[in-house]
Amino acid sequence: MWVVLKHTMSPQKNSSSWIEKNIPRNTVIGIESIPLYQFEPDIVLREFYNKSHDSKYSTKYRYAVINEKSSKIPLVVVITNAKLELAHYKISPKKLLLKRLIKEGYAESYVSLPKFPFYKFFGSDLNYMQSGLLAYPSSISIFKKK
Repeated sequence: MWVVLKHTMSPQKNSSSWIEKNIPRNTVIGIESIPLYQFEPDIVLREFYNKSHDSKYSTKYRYAVINEKSSKIPLVVVITNAKLELAHYKISPKKLLLKRLIKEGYAESYVSLPKFPFYKFFGSDLNYMQSGLLAYPSSISIFKKK
């Protein structure tokens, strides 16, 4: 499995390409707190952290760190491990945010999954996430308001 992961495009790279092709410049993108630990798309991490360290850094997009209590949520939101969170956690901040997005009319426009063609024979997404040996998220979802 690890050899396959090294030779395929990561979900972070796939979702970055999709964002650049499908999201207009200067769009505000909602992201979860501590983006580095959320396995956000590469472009999001690069721009978010470069901008936080250098206010003159020019970015294609603007970012807003959001949670379930945010007063305003941007029209585009990036969430990692959404299906796993909804299926396996009774309550969590991410699950509450996902429920709010669904309630407010957001729909999943794009999902990027890691390429684990043989993992299903000896594990599941939940096993992968709980192992602590993460190379990639189980999914990166981009939600847009309808």
